[in-house]
Amino acid sequence: MKKGEEVFDLHISNRFELKPNYEVHYGNVLISGDGYFYMTGGNCLEIDRLEVKKETYHKKYDILIQGPDGEDGMDGEEGKDAENIRATNIVIHQLADNVRIKSLGGNGGMGGKGAEGNPGGDGGDAVCKDTAGGKGAGGSQGGKGKKGGKGSDGPAVTVRYTPGNEEVEVRILSRDDGEDGRNKAYGGRGGDGGDGGDGGTGGNGGWNGDGKTRAKAGKKGDRGPQGDKGEDGEDIDIIIEKIITEDMM
Repeated sequence: MKKGEEVFDLHISNRFELKPNYEVHYGNVLISGDGYFYMTGGNCLEIDRLEVKKETYHKKYDILIQGPDGEDGMDGEEGKDAENIRATNIVIHQLADNVRIKSLGGNGGMGGKGAEGNPGGDGGDAVCKDTAGGKGAGGSQGGKGKKGGKGSDGPAVTVRYTPGNEEVEVRILSRDDGEDGRNKAYGGRGGDGGDGGDGGTGGNGGWNGDGKTRAKAGKKGDRGPQGDKGEDGEDIDIIIEKIITEDMM
């Protein structure tokens, strides 16, 4: 505890968000119901004593660290990459119950839509009343959708804790909230590629010689192909340091 620092007790039963790049120190903390800390990077969370009281149907995680997603690209632009976030540190001086932590990088933005295909040219008009006008030209294929942005790497997280007894521990959750024992901060998913551009419109057929009807119009162009998916961010190890006191030995 820093000199002159005020320490407050806290009970949370729903999402409790900490400002990014923010240090905070709490005394006795109880997490119940669907409560959890939500952090977006650069945080230092210090807790004197932490209790977690949840049922199986409540949210699985008690602390969620998640980087912001990249922005979607405008039409004709690639999706924006998700930015890596600053390291997060968690210190629990007395852990009374198991605590579950989940850490995810931000997802890349979706790619923008591809360019629209060019319209086909119009057919020429008939030169005399007994002839047909020219057929309209087909529109060109739409452009390929733009690539999605890259997901950010898993956030760097360090957890230091002192267990209240031999049975409690820090557990790291997987993407799907399972306990796989990998202790990873998972990289964000690459953004989806953008939709292909619309095919160009077909050209109008030229006027037939009767002056009342037109020749056949050109066919509309095909939609462009889907853009490429962005790269996923890297998974990284979460550092967990268990501090054993003399009275536990």
